[in-house]
Amino acid sequence: RLANGADPLFLWDRQNGMQDLGPVVDDLVQINDAGQIVGTMRDPNDRNRAFLWDSKSGRCILPTLGGDHAKPWAINNLGQVVGNADPAAGARRAFVWDANEGIRDLMPRSTNPTRAFSINNAGQVIVFALDGSWLIGTREGKAFTSQRPPLGSAHQINNFGAVVGLSQRGKGKVDVEVWHPDSGVEQIGQLKGSFPGMPLIRAC
Repeated sequence: RLANGADPLFLWDRQNGMQDLGPVVDDLVQINDAGQIVGTMRDPNDRNRAFLWDSKSGRCILPTLGGDHAKPWAINNLGQVVGNADPAAGARRAFVWDANEGIRDLMPRSTNPTRAFSINNAGQVIVFALDGSWLIGTREGKAFTSQRPPLGSAHQINNFGAVVGLSQRGKGKVDVEVWHPDSGVEQIGQLKGSFPGMPLIRAC
């Protein structure tokens, strides 16, 4: 926190110490192994926009899908960014972006709101829609496979292809589960509470 009360984003390392990376909208910020950082900022027109920061170019505002706003949720080690963005008309859409292919709608046939929560280094993406969660494989910026993880809501995928999420199994009980297509579903814990309002679960 600065003397004026602002809370800018910072990056710290042993060589450079703490660097001020400027203001952000919220604390949903991700960094990959290359030191690329994604977050949300307000542009001069007071619109929430996704940005990518690296040490060479500084901040780069990412495009939307034709609308005003975009929010990044994750970045992998290949520099692929996923999140949700506004189209020119209609509900917010899950997107994937990279420097070569630009921004793409991950579920263009869906008319409902969608959000992309997580992407691993193989380009597999967790997308949340009104009809549940989807695991979508991407190639050259396009979705080429999709399947439904057998979880109530899938939240994140790691580089081994394991998906972590939550399932409501009884009143006031929510199971924390891990699913992999080769080994099925494993319960690893339980939370007290109910949907909605349960937290996002993160995996390493």
